[in-house]
Amino acid sequence: MENIISFRSQNFANNLAALMDKNNETPLELSERIHEAYPTIMAWLNGDVPTKEKLYKLKSHYHVSVSYLTDEHHTFDVTREIAAHIDDNTSESEKIMIIDFIERLKESRQNNNTDHQE
Repeated sequence: MENIISFRSQNFANNLAALMDKNNETPLELSERIHEAYPTIMAWLNGDVPTKEKLYKLKSHYHVSVSYLTDEHHTFDVTREIAAHIDDNTSESEKIMIIDFIERLKESRQNNNTDHQE
């Protein structure tokens, strides 16, 4: 059961981050717009799941369904989009460079999240 909850919380965190990115919205801006504390937003982005009431607040803010917030779809969509840019002519070394770049982006995002929590 814990794995299911962990999986769902990660789906939510990924989906929220994707919506914020799509709307060019920082955690601070989201907290101000939906009247939630900044640490609450950061907790959501780090895997905490909001209450039903707060899910509805996010649903209204982003004009999406609750299932859009909680279901696994963004990760797959992004993966598919990235893969679509890699054609048959992409060499192994280029693929490694792409993967390294993605890993650096993740690391940078993690460092930025850590900086905001301090």
